[in-house]
Amino acid sequence: MNIHRFARRSAKIAALAVTFSATVGGGFAHASTSAASKLDREVQAVISEFGGTKLSANQVAWDDGAVVMTLPRPGEERALADGEKRSAAGEANCSDGYSCLYEHANWDGRRLQFFTCRYENLSDYGFQDQTSSWHNNQNTKASVVENFLALGIYEPLWTAQPKTASSQVADAQNEKADRLLVC
Repeated sequence: MNIHRFARRSAKIAALAVTFSATVGGGFAHASTSAASKLDREVQAVISEFGGTKLSANQVAWDDGAVVMTLPRPGEERALADGEKRSAAGEANCSDGYSCLYEHANWDGRRLQFFTCRYENLSDYGFQDQTSSWHNNQNTKASVVENFLALGIYEPLWTAQPKTASSQVADAQNEKADRLLVC
């Protein structure tokens, strides 16, 4: 092979490498931009329907942080806040001082956490009939109820004692929580 043919072949290979790199690299950049856009749309949808303030890329807060919803990032099962360490599989991840409800079993899906001692109507946050697991990481109990029966009486589902968790609520209680009394 003469030097000119070698130089032309090397130039073609280099051009193909640049094209491949731009295509693949651009695809990854587009995919991550697309995932970020999807997450932003989900956060904006929560704010649009239920109010609140965007706290971070995947969090919405109400009442100055007394209530915080964390959404899983695209491709993730578990909702983690910025800088939050991933807990071991099968471990709850509710911050100390909060009582948390989770959309799916094993503390996966959206996480809704409460700090302030009061009754919370879960429909105010788009979480009515959505709870499949919980973690009460407060020093007081939390009571979860369903269905307005009559005259302001609700049917209790469970009481979460301080510093306890359940990776899956009982079948009869799954996705039935309407209100939460924190403390």
